Amino acid sequence: MLLPKMLRKWNGFATGRLRASFTLIELLVVIAIISILAALLFPGLKSAKESAAGIRCMNGLHQVSVAFQLYANDNDGWSPAIFDSVTSLSWSETLASNSKYLPSLADGRETVMLCPSQKPRFYIAPSGGHFYGMRVPPGAGITGSRFRITSSPIMSAASAGNKDYGAADQTILLGDSVYGDAGSPSDYRYQFYFFIPDGAGFYMVHLRHQKRGNFAFADGHVQSLSRTDLVGKHGASDGTGTFIPGAIDELPAQP
Repeated sequence: MLLPKMLRKWNGFATGRLRASFTLIELLVVIAIISILAALLFPGLKSAKESAAGIRCMNGLHQVSVAFQLYANDNDGWSPAIFDSVTSLSWSETLASNSKYLPSLADGRETVMLCPSQKPRFYIAPSGGHFYGMRVPPGAGITGSRFRITSSPIMSAASAGNKDYGAADQTILLGDSVYGDAGSPSDYRYQFYFFIPDGAGFYMVHLRHQKRGNFAFADGHVQSLSRTDLVGKHGASDGTGTFIPGAIDELPAQP
């Protein structure tokens, strides 16, 4: 048999009594076996790597969610604004300002406000844009839009008027996000600091973790959600602001 013969030759290598060389057929068999093993193992390794990145993302987003709670406790229950016209800071820069709630931002450094799976994976200065996304209330702009998260029901304050979101454990505040659409060049598909659940187009949530995305809720917990978990759900109590299919990107994370 071929396999016992090969084993005897390997034993010859081990004992220093090499009797013969590999034949071409034996060498091809070895290469074929290695190729089959590689084909079996590599997908599993890739899946494990993606799962690990998703866990890192969830942990980082949870830290950001805690920072939101701390900020709200110091500001009459209100979260930072998506964009503050007085300070000209995004919500992310507000939390990192003077290192009060999160470590200060430094050019070229990682931050928990960035998902490790999607580019950019480090802070780019000067920019308040490339971070996890904060949701935009229905019909509102980003300037001054914020959420009251230490009372029930959860409320938003925005240019379009206040919205009641109901229970804190059902109100999504933050999550994996991306700027761009399926037809955009990959260089433009960056993480972005806000998303519009009911707006098809450029400011979307991104289900980059094996077609699931990580989202932080108003009560502080973080959850992995699929398209089915989002579409038609998690809007305001009057039915507005629910997630629509066009606001959800399922393309893989950028290399």
